[in-house]
Amino acid sequence: MEGRIQIDRFAVKNFRSIQECDVELAPLTFFIGANASGKTSFVDAILFVASAVRDSLQKAIADRGGIHSILYQPKALPANSQFDFYLSSSTGLACEFHLVLRVIEGWSVSVAREECRIRNPEGGQHYYLVENGSVQGSAAVFPAVSADRIFLSNASGLPEFRLPFDFLAGIGSTEPTPPGIWYGVEGLSRAFGQHKVEGTGLTARFRKFMKSQPNRLDIVHQYLRAIAPPFDRIEVVESNDGPWLRFVEKSRLGVSLGFYLSQASGGLVNSAEILLELFELPEEGRPASPVVIEEPEALLHPGAIQVIRDSFLEANRTRQVLVTTHSPDLLDDPNIPAEWIRIVYRDDTGTHIDVPDPATKSIIRDQLYTPGQLLRQGGLILHP
Repeated sequence: MEGRIQIDRFAVKNFRSIQECDVELAPLTFFIGANASGKTSFVDAILFVASAVRDSLQKAIADRGGIHSILYQPKALPANSQFDFYLSSSTGLACEFHLVLRVIEGWSVSVAREECRIRNPEGGQHYYLVENGSVQGSAAVFPAVSADRIFLSNASGLPEFRLPFDFLAGIGSTEPTPPGIWYGVEGLSRAFGQHKVEGTGLTARFRKFMKSQPNRLDIVHQYLRAIAPPFDRIEVVESNDGPWLRFVEKSRLGVSLGFYLSQASGGLVNSAEILLELFELPEEGRPASPVVIEEPEALLHPGAIQVIRDSFLEANRTRQVLVTTHSPDLLDDPNIPAEWIRIVYRDDTGTHIDVPDPATKSIIRDQLYTPGQLLRQGGLILHP
């Protein structure tokens, strides 16, 4: 891995509730704001580009209901959406990635402009610029340009551009998901025989995690035991119709009791998914990409939220963590500085994201109030 890499700044234009936002990100960033203020729109803009790079532009758009569901107030075409990433590494590597998508009549989407610039610790520089269907840059030979594809996916075959591809493509996320949803999705996979393929379902991911990173699995187990004291361990049970994920508890008599996905606690399953995203390391040679955690408190008892917060702090040593939340309990810690907080609000011109004002920063820095206490009092919510 090229040291610890993070997104220092992300700017987005014309995406969902956002007309224009330019936000500096901390290694651990908490986005707070009212419902429908635009927290999800902002982090989903990051995930949209990750999906477009990793899978395809068409899939990223289709997963969000079509391009008309993505653009900010699409009143007239043509229209552009713009995404700008600024990355840095603990080793001194820096990278910028800029993407402009154009939407024309008929809702056809193409890459209008794409640029990637990398500066390595020794001062060497690499770049490409895609514009008007052609590419220029520092490499002697580039792959072909396709107007309906993110060029970085093609350029990842060149060693100098593999790192930003792996970093962006590897960005992960979780959102509150009831166990029944996981069970239903994995049931459909079995019905179509897809369980035989090592996929992205929760069972398949834990199966792989147990085999490749057993020491990291111990970290997940420790946090889950603190969240749900009866919990003991996660198992993957092999059967004729494929693997099954089982959460094992120990009774006072020392007898093991197993619960499958459809039977397990929603908070336990959701926490297991969050912890897997936080502590699963990438394959050798790949960077540890950021993870977006949406509303981790949704299925948890308030007493367990501090455990999840501790997991963010530990995981943050390895990867960047971006969290959307409504929970004062999650922020109820004097060790959370004001620099980690972004306040999200929305008015007639769309979503805005700001850092706390100087007075609020001073209150938190002097530990007069924790961020959670301020949030309970309405001190961290901005209104148009």
